Amino acid sequence: MMSDGEVTTTGFDARVYTARLETISLSNAKIICGEGYKVVEDGCVQCPAGTYLNENRCDFCPIHFYQNLPGQLSCIECSPIKGTYFYGTSSVQYCVEMDRSGRTSAPLPIRIIIGGSVGGLLLLLAMLIAVCFFLRRRANNRIKKEQEMRRKQAEVPRGNKRKGKVGMNQPIRG
Repeated sequence: MMSDGEVTTTGFDARVYTARLETISLSNAKIICGEGYKVVEDGCVQCPAGTYLNENRCDFCPIHFYQNLPGQLSCIECSPIKGTYFYGTSSVQYCVEMDRSGRTSAPLPIRIIIGGSVGGLLLLLAMLIAVCFFLRRRANNRIKKEQEMRRKQAEVPRGNKRKGKVGMNQPIRG
């Protein structure tokens, strides 16, 4: 804090220090942050949960580790039979049972999504084939009926051949 040409600050040892402005040079000032804080242009920033302070960088916790508190210097490892699928995990609830022997496989939710998508596509394909089959069969039936009607119209009973345009129910005039 600055007042009346003096700068007052509190050190990490909780003591208050005061200096007169004409006796100090701020051009070479160095910011010193507390444990778990990184130095930035305007002061100090605490590393968020899911990260840890590493050489003035907030690095994400590695896979199979988590950190639920901000401003920490390390991450906490999940139990040996549990692990995480992502970097930067911020809660122990993301440590799930898994085989950590080195074999890699997709997480269960991803396998369910992929399996459901493939199953859905196969179901859509089966429905499309059924609709095409139904429409083709209906078209074939219509064509068969038209052919049958043409065949019946083309057939004229041999004993009923008459000259002229006389209908079947009209009397023949002579």
